[in-house]
Amino acid sequence: MKENNKIKVFVISDNGEVVEIDDLDRLIESLRYKEESKAIVVKGEIIGTLTFSSKTKEPLESPEKHEKKAKKTKVVAVLDQMFRGFANIIVRETENIEVHEILGRGLESRVKIGERLFRHPAKDDFDVLKIVEKLAKEENFVAFFTGDKSLANQASALRLKNVMVYYMPPNEYPGKESLVRTMISELNKLTKKLNNNY
Repeated sequence: MKENNKIKVFVISDNGEVVEIDDLDRLIESLRYKEESKAIVVKGEIIGTLTFSSKTKEPLESPEKHEKKAKKTKVVAVLDQMFRGFANIIVRETENIEVHEILGRGLESRVKIGERLFRHPAKDDFDVLKIVEKLAKEENFVAFFTGDKSLANQASALRLKNVMVYYMPPNEYPGKESLVRTMISELNKLTKKLNNNY
C-alpha cells in the first residue's frame, strides 16, 4: 500500500518505451540531450503528465514595443515650383519616399500620378505652406525643398517638429543633376536617421 502511494516518474523514450526514473539526477540526465520529452507522474494511478523542453525561447515583447518596431516613420518630400521635373527622378532613385510636386496653376486639385508621386496646384506661397502643413498633420515627416528664401523662412516659422526645410537655390549648384543628387542624398540620410532606432 505504501508503495502505491509513492510518487514515481516514467519518461517516454524516443522509441515509445516507458522507463521508470527513480532519481532526480537521472531524470535531468535523461532529458539533457532532448529538445522535448514527455513524462508520466504516478502515485498509485496516473495523476498527471509533464512536458520538458530544452529549447531556448525568445522573451515575449510587449504589444507596444512590437507596434513601435513595425511602424516606421514615413518620409514625404515636397518640391516647390523651382524643381519641376525633379520628382520623377527622386521617386525612381529612392525607396518608400512619397514625392509631392507643386506645379502652381493648371490643376484643380491634387492628382496622384503613381504609387509615390503626387502633384498639387498652388496659387501662391500661402497654398504651398498649407500643403506642407496638411502633410505634416497626417503623421508624416515632411522634407520641404525650396529655392525661395522667403518661402523657406515662412515654412520654418511654422515650427512643426516633423518638418525639415531645405533651402537650395538652383543657381548655387553646377546643374540639375548635381542638385537632384543632393536632394536624394539628404532624403536617404533623413530616412536612415529617423528609423535607425527601429
